[in-house]
Amino acid sequence: MKTKSFISATALLATSMFALAACDQQPAEEVLPEMSAERFEAHVRFLASDDLGGRDVGSVGYQTAADYVAQNFSDMGLVPGGEDGGYFQTVTFRSTGVDNEKSTMGLTLGGEDTAATFGDNVVSQGASAAEVMASGDLVFVGYGVQSPEHGVDSFAGVETEGKILVRLYGTPAGLPSDVAASLRNDKPRGGAAGVIVLFSDQLKGRVGSWERLKGFTGGSRLNWFTPDGKGKPTTQEAIAGAMVSPELSATILASIGLDMESAKTAVAADISGSADLKVVSKLGDEISSPNVVGILEGSDPELKDQYVVISAHLDHTGDQCANRNGAGAEGDTICNGAMDNATGTASMLEAARAFTSMGEAPRRSVMFLSVTAEEKGLLGAEYFAYNPTVPRESLVANVNLDMPVLLYDFADVVAFGSEHSSIGPVAARATAKAGINLAEDPMPEEGLFTRSDHYRFVQQGIPSIFLMTGPTAVGDDTSLPAKERNGYKSFRGFLDSNYHSPADDLMQPIVWSAGAKFSLVNYLIIKEIANADEQPRWNEGNSFGDQYAPGEPRAKAE
Repeated sequence: MKTKSFISATALLATSMFALAACDQQPAEEVLPEMSAERFEAHVRFLASDDLGGRDVGSVGYQTAADYVAQNFSDMGLVPGGEDGGYFQTVTFRSTGVDNEKSTMGLTLGGEDTAATFGDNVVSQGASAAEVMASGDLVFVGYGVQSPEHGVDSFAGVETEGKILVRLYGTPAGLPSDVAASLRNDKPRGGAAGVIVLFSDQLKGRVGSWERLKGFTGGSRLNWFTPDGKGKPTTQEAIAGAMVSPELSATILASIGLDMESAKTAVAADISGSADLKVVSKLGDEISSPNVVGILEGSDPELKDQYVVISAHLDHTGDQCANRNGAGAEGDTICNGAMDNATGTASMLEAARAFTSMGEAPRRSVMFLSVTAEEKGLLGAEYFAYNPTVPRESLVANVNLDMPVLLYDFADVVAFGSEHSSIGPVAARATAKAGINLAEDPMPEEGLFTRSDHYRFVQQGIPSIFLMTGPTAVGDDTSLPAKERNGYKSFRGFLDSNYHSPADDLMQPIVWSAGAKFSLVNYLIIKEIANADEQPRWNEGNSFGDQYAPGEPRAKAE
């Protein structure tokens, strides 16, 4: 729906009061930048307008949004950090989906052939290559994860080189949600040739029924490719993989004397059987969509070649969006993405404005990165993390801004991942300077640390956090549990009704002064990281550091 652009005098007054109050709380020697609710609102109104059509990857609306961000970077005096001396890093995508008629699985158990048919009792999402194949003996590896610090090693005592791994869907019970999500998303280990995932109603989690899963995998998805036509170098897509039905899963487990319940705690074991797996993919047409990169060069001769990255995804889900729970006006199909993620992009732009207006660059360089295709699987951030426009080793930290819900005047923020690295204490100090609190994750069951663009930096070993508005609104009774506070109820209400629906538009009662406050918090975090003597480090004994940055120096948790 079309909306009229207007500036709220109340919002402007609130911003001025906020700026004065924040300044009063700072030491005399520190001057805070002015954060403008008016500028913040203007950014969101442009990016979430119907004219941009939901900013889908490869669309005219997305390119208009990218041009807008690039022009703002230029106006601020940020140095182009993209390709060929410009602000854009072009990412090429191609849709892929499994071709069930051409894909095959030959499965032998105990010397007997067992029926396995793609589209019936076997599914796959396809691969970035037109065809991937694997052949080998079977080995059962439980959930197929390794986390020594949590006492989990699914591969203990078995040889996996060149074999087809047979593993359960999901992760073992008792692991922290973010660690579990990380292990679930990680590539199979041990030099395996392929993987067969066992599915059952006992393990389904969010996936739902087998029939629903078959429908989901029957579609296509995007994958990125480098200019020479190569896809991601190290993911599950690099080997042949498939998931099998509950009935076929039970048959495979029965061959080694297990059922689904006993398999959850069983040790790894060889299976008397083998598989020949061929996954053939349908490859669609190529589309392109840019990341946008601007750089504020650092002032310290010894540190300016290190980069602190502040990121926000620019894309949303487009103009063919179904209403969710009846949310949105009748006939409205545009997912404007006001909160997701026009507000995050506006916060990044306002933080960039603050840096360039202060007249003194921080010691390290700051990279402002607006990424594409987050909604397609964190693909733009992943492309950049694999193919950075500066040396990979020069990227020392990432602060990611995704979907700050600004429907209330928040009194705290959540920094997902702050417990994993030395960025955590930085975030605590920054929030205190801004006059707000740092809250614990009120929804740990959601595993949000692995579900936004920063996680692609984590997978490259780069300490990262993900900022979101917290569960407490100004005036809330903080003696109440987090989920009983008004801030959380507002946030949860957005997720349940407006998220990924046409109702995430400019008709929402957005608190623009909260956007200015959120921008200030992010500015302060980035500023401290960029000026610190030492770059951020993973904490000692942290599973993400051990998994993705082995051998690098560690920080002692404060």
